Parts: sequence; structure tokens; C-alpha cells
Amino acid sequence: MAKFKRGNADDTVSAFIEKQRKSARGQRPEMLNRDLSCTIKLLTDILLPVFGSLEGFHPEHEIVGANGVKS
Repeated sequence: MAKFKRGNADDTVSAFIEKQRKSARGQRPEMLNRDLSCTIKLLTDILLPVFGSLEGFHPEHEIVGANGVKS
């Protein structure tokens, strides 16, 4: 498991979110441009220290409801 200093974790999370924004399609770009303060805290304080990487994580999934509406 990798140890991250706070500054390195912040840089890693920022780069991860930018990569996600660039590859997002459908409703995700709008969702990724909202306030992500809680998502960033989750990534920085919990997921990155525990997993050592953010590879395989995809924040802000588009969900299609039973009535076919995307949210």
C-alpha cells in the first residue's frame, strides 16, 4: 500500500478528476462540474490511502431509472 503526503494526494485527486471530466459522456460531465467537495474528501481521505491508487474508480455514475429517465 502506498503512503501519500497530503499535497501528493491532492494533486493525484485533481488529476484523476480532470481525467474523468475529459472522458465523461452523457450526464456525467454535468455531474462532474457540480460541487465535488464531498467526493474529493472521500477520494483524498479514504479511497486513496486505503487502495493506494484511484484506478478503477468512476465518480458520478449516470443512472437510468425504471421510467427511463437518466439522472
